[in-house]
Amino acid sequence: IPANAPILYMYGAFGKRLSRTDSVNELFKNRRATVSLGYIGLYEVASAFFGGEWETNPEAKAFTLDIVKELKANADAWGDEYGYHF
Repeated sequence: IPANAPILYMYGAFGKRLSRTDSVNELFKNRRATVSLGYIGLYEVASAFFGGEWETNPEAKAFTLDIVKELKANADAWGDEYGYHF
């Protein structure tokens, strides 16, 4: 709802002015903007699998990188399927 962030959606900060009741969906379609998808919890996942001092463990580092790569692959696939840039 544009009224939730009026500067962004109603006053043009996003590059287009919407009315209070317009849908913001059109602004994000066709990969025009990023729909954020984060990796909060990655540290905790590594700690759960490898213990509290995993940062110097090459296997743990590879594990966390594999998670990020999988997240990226899924985000790209979802972007292709739905037309949004994740």
